Amino acid sequence: MEHKFFGRILEGKRVVISGSSSGLGLLMARRFLECGAKVAVMSAPFEEIDPVVADLKAIDPSFEVLGYRPELTDEVQVQNMLDDVAAHWGGIDVLINNAGIYPSKEFEEYPKELFEKVFALNVTGVFVLTQRATAIMKKNEKGGSIINTSSMAGIAGAMKNIGYTASKFAVEGLTVGLARELGKYKIRVNAVAPAGMLKTDINGKPIDYDIPMDDEVKAKMGEIYKIAMNFAPMGTFSSHPDEEINAFIFLASDAAQFISGQTIAVSGACIWPAASPASLM
Repeated sequence: MEHKFFGRILEGKRVVISGSSSGLGLLMARRFLECGAKVAVMSAPFEEIDPVVADLKAIDPSFEVLGYRPELTDEVQVQNMLDDVAAHWGGIDVLINNAGIYPSKEFEEYPKELFEKVFALNVTGVFVLTQRATAIMKKNEKGGSIINTSSMAGIAGAMKNIGYTASKFAVEGLTVGLARELGKYKIRVNAVAPAGMLKTDINGKPIDYDIPMDDEVKAKMGEIYKIAMNFAPMGTFSSHPDEEINAFIFLASDAAQFISGQTIAVSGACIWPAASPASLM
């Protein structure tokens, strides 16, 4: 099995992906495996990871997959996980910081505890995982690639989610700062900023959420979507996860070996956040 666009472009790459037990991260793990990579998938500590590993291997028994569930802000747990990956595969070539949370709430009602929780995972988790992975990655003769999942919220801001917006601006800062510091080890650091995405399963098929709504709410949502479409030049503000994942694959590959400190916005040229229905709720 190989990727329909990229073939085996990541053949032999040893990849660690946080936040890869569902959603974008899970489909990303599958696509990286299709590109020939070996992939360590990660879930939150309270989630099960073994079924995720089993599901990926069921797609193709040749897939090399490891599974972990560390607390990302715990340096000991992160170190033990990365040491285990390196022991299995002899090192790490690619790190993708994809784990994050998006709790929506008005600023006036946003508690300090929630703000700190968002930063702990979305920013401190990225810092800890990257710092520990760098110590292993810098031993590689050809260096490596670190890719952060940012957001259009980290470029143009989002409405009614100040913690997430601030955290993604911080991720943008980490991306540029780390690119400058780690270049001496031939380690490239970039980010991908998705716009809104469809929810899909491990096969990339859309998940249909049947959310109960009364007629008034449905009518309001319809009007909101019509307004948002005025700010979406390509006729949609929602991408398929594969459209985002293609940017990650490129940045992880040797084809991007002189690209560092950049953020690729996969947004269809949307005028953000005006194109987000959440901005108008």
